[in-house]
Amino acid sequence: MGMSNAERQRKFRENRNKDLVKREAYLNKEKERYQKEKRTGKKKSVKDMTEREKRSARRKWRTAKHKERSAKKTLLKLMTPPNTPESSPNLQPGPSRQKVQSVKKRNRDQAKCYRDNKILEDKLAKQKRKIQMYKQRYLREKRKGANFDKPCPDTPRTKTKKLLRNFSQKEVRKTLIYHYAMEGQIKQSYQNLKDNSQKRSLAAILKGSLLRKYNLKTTAYRNCGIDVRNTLKVKTSLSRRM
Repeated sequence: MGMSNAERQRKFRENRNKDLVKREAYLNKEKERYQKEKRTGKKKSVKDMTEREKRSARRKWRTAKHKERSAKKTLLKLMTPPNTPESSPNLQPGPSRQKVQSVKKRNRDQAKCYRDNKILEDKLAKQKRKIQMYKQRYLREKRKGANFDKPCPDTPRTKTKKLLRNFSQKEVRKTLIYHYAMEGQIKQSYQNLKDNSQKRSLAAILKGSLLRKYNLKTTAYRNCGIDVRNTLKVKTSLSRRM
């Protein structure tokens, strides 16, 4: 069977390399050819290459180097004699299934304890931050001069609830008489006034924040006989103070 082209080339190179004169002539010829291709621009130095040409050249170099290293490793394996098998020690039986399961369960329990502790630590830190926040609020209010010991006065709604809860006919009767007497007095005083500016001044009394809060301003105007149109004119000094 004849030789392949690769085998012929390999044999030719081996015969050429055996003769030192022929090998030296071959190297000089290749050097001249490289210099000629470099002058004509067929071969370029790295500094003369573009970025794309550099990437292509480096890719080829890496591929060639990888092939060279693989060939060396393969040759080294072929040339290295196999190690003599050593006498293996007596194999000890492994742990039982129950022991393996117990170890796994212990590890799971420990991991769960760590997770629970972490959750509790986070909750504790959150509560501490809340306590500190409320403490700072208290100190700020205290610095502002707020008197926390002084009881807050009852609102009209609270007074009404207390009056109805602790029902006393005498107290309710007195409160209602006071209410109607006050309405009647304001109505009578308003009707006796002739000057509109004085009427507006009297009506300004019913523009307070408490009546607006409980939506009683219109009811107060109606029960006291005050014309709402008079209250829409220019405000007096008394109304501005109210």
